[in-house]
Amino acid sequence: MKETKKSLWEKVKKYLHYGIIPIGLLFGILFSLTYTGNIFHLKIYDLFSNAKSKPAEWDKIVYVDIDNQSLDVIGRWPWPRKTMGEAIEAMNIFGAEKVILDIEYIDKSDITLDEEVYQYVTEYGGKLTSEELINNIAYNPDMSFAKSIYEAGNVYLACRGVESTLKSNESDLQTIADTYFLPLKDPKLAGQLVRDDFMELPVFPLYTGAKGVGYTSIEYDPDGVVRRIALFHTLGTNYLSAHLSVIALLDELQVDKSNIVIVPGQHIILKATNGDIVIPVDEKGNLLVNWSNPFTNSFTHIPIVHFLNYYNNIQYMTKYADYFDAETLSLISNENEELKKKLEIVRGKIVIVGNTSTSQTDIGSLPIDPYSPLVLVYGNVINTIYQKAFLFEVPFWQNLLLMVIFSLAILLFDRRIKAAWQEVILTVIALLLLVLTYLGAISWFGMVFNYAMTLTGIALIYIGYVVAKFILFDKEKNFIKSAFMHYLSPEVVRRVIDNPALLNLGGEKREITAYFSDIQGFTSISEMMNPEEIVAFLNEYLTEMTNIILENNGTVDKYEGDAIVAFFGAPLLQPDHAKRACAAVIAMQKRLVQLRLKWKGEGRPEIIVRMGINTGDAVVGNMGSQQRMDYTMMGDTVNLASRLEGANKFYGTMSMISETTYEVVKSEFLIRELDNLKVVGKDKPIRVYELIDTLADASAGDKEKVEVFAQAMGLYKTKKWNEAIQIFKELKEKYSDPPSGVYMERCDEFIKNPPPANWNGVYVLKSKG
Repeated sequence: MKETKKSLWEKVKKYLHYGIIPIGLLFGILFSLTYTGNIFHLKIYDLFSNAKSKPAEWDKIVYVDIDNQSLDVIGRWPWPRKTMGEAIEAMNIFGAEKVILDIEYIDKSDITLDEEVYQYVTEYGGKLTSEELINNIAYNPDMSFAKSIYEAGNVYLACRGVESTLKSNESDLQTIADTYFLPLKDPKLAGQLVRDDFMELPVFPLYTGAKGVGYTSIEYDPDGVVRRIALFHTLGTNYLSAHLSVIALLDELQVDKSNIVIVPGQHIILKATNGDIVIPVDEKGNLLVNWSNPFTNSFTHIPIVHFLNYYNNIQYMTKYADYFDAETLSLISNENEELKKKLEIVRGKIVIVGNTSTSQTDIGSLPIDPYSPLVLVYGNVINTIYQKAFLFEVPFWQNLLLMVIFSLAILLFDRRIKAAWQEVILTVIALLLLVLTYLGAISWFGMVFNYAMTLTGIALIYIGYVVAKFILFDKEKNFIKSAFMHYLSPEVVRRVIDNPALLNLGGEKREITAYFSDIQGFTSISEMMNPEEIVAFLNEYLTEMTNIILENNGTVDKYEGDAIVAFFGAPLLQPDHAKRACAAVIAMQKRLVQLRLKWKGEGRPEIIVRMGINTGDAVVGNMGSQQRMDYTMMGDTVNLASRLEGANKFYGTMSMISETTYEVVKSEFLIRELDNLKVVGKDKPIRVYELIDTLADASAGDKEKVEVFAQAMGLYKTKKWNEAIQIFKELKEKYSDPPSGVYMERCDEFIKNPPPANWNGVYVLKSKG
């Protein structure tokens, strides 16, 4: 009977983990249908879309930017419509083929005064020979702007669909719809595409001379990122409107607008003179945009102020030549000649005009840039369609087919596997092949699979297999892995798993190097952030520091708020544990220099981190209760490392080591003696040192500072206060050296109040720091 039960149990153990694969695939499918699964898919899509090669950029697309430079010259946004009219006239002078204005003019302007002359007086008051120009001329800015648009004949204006509007524009809407929109031949599209029942339109008379009118609506995915654009909307049930970028492209490609084929979920067919363009779209008619590069690195850009300067110079020379001297006219002429060379770039081009200044609010997150001017959408939509660089999401059955193929492959190879490490290798290979399949599909064919489905399925299979191994096959090794993977480096975990005898789970005394760190003034820093920001910031900081500790084969003991406690030399014996600890400290401080620059750019705090390390005997091992145990350290060596971390505060240093550590590593690191002090809780004085850099990487300046500081310390110890204070002063001024400042104050105090004759140079700390 016992043999029968044993035989049955062995069969269960042999085949149980095979059931994990179909279960993992099922949960992968279900996960992909959830909101979280969708977000996961989108984020992985961003990684693949950025990893693939970028589409070629059509050189006919040019951006004319209302940028910071332009605002500095012309003034804050919004500008008078007369100014924008002048910019359009200047672009027309240089032969711009099409001008797309990503600016909404949905409100009328007030009748105003022409202050042009006052501008001339301000700029050229010393050069004017007459004051007869000063006069007030009333004019209608909208009429002036409309005249510029009409005469250019190539301007495309923006409108937008809204749920409701207080603007009385029914007649304008009817006029624009009849003039610029397309008749809706298939009423079913009104229930499939995005439907606008109301629109906010360019005011009369601006639209009367426009080449086209298109909406500017942006489609956001659930995570707030713009990845796709609706190419067409319906206006009620009678009209079809196009995105502002699309309406210009239709004219550029000479598309038969009366014969556009729209099949939501499949494609949109544009019948152009050079052949049909078949655009894959989703169920709402959205194009998945194939992004090129971030804004500043994509297409051609030119500030709009160059056009305005050129236009104004022409006006000065033609209207008011008699009022300027020859020298001024020559300067203006020379400036225009230089501008001509730059502005010729728009000749025969599709020009996209938009506000790209840092003060604007039309900013959004794109797969290529989390903080981008959304005017970048226009160029990328045009470029994707023109280059036929289409991306499309494959149907569900193709995702399912790919999952089945990978599942069968895993089952086939899994039958030959005898060891857990082989199972892990199989999982890694399968995942790598899946990633390469996805990357090849999107790069070569524009195919976008549902990444959440298969990636999650494979991950669940792996996790399920590890759990099965833990329960059924090898509890000891899985316990060690799960217990140590979070605070030991992968290499150490592997060696412990391969040889569990290396680990004394009961605790043992051995020599280690203990490490403590703490963020200076973090309490006050955290008061300036909300809880979510604090957590995100700490997670980033702790991850960066932990990675460096693990790279040096250290062991993370615990996190105490913003503090990190770690040690080197256990669980594996490491004869060079002190060197590893010092190397980790230097690497962390250098990494923090880089992170402070990054955090400063993000408006986050530039933290200073104090670190202390000490080498000596300590007890290490699993300690705790039967319910919970931690692999940790304890003893005087540990306490002293903590005191050294706090002692940094009194010297303005960031990395302090003990004398025992110094004696082991002094031949490989640049170190200076800081003091002979008594820390809180210790009766015996200890000599402490500042860890600066490796000898190989240390700068000449740091080496000189250490050498001169040692000379000053020699004078200090022999009570030559006046000589010492002079050297400390020079060091402080030359290197902004905090410890030198500390010793200047001490020398000054000893000059005023000399120490006793038996003074041995020991300094007593009054607090922990």
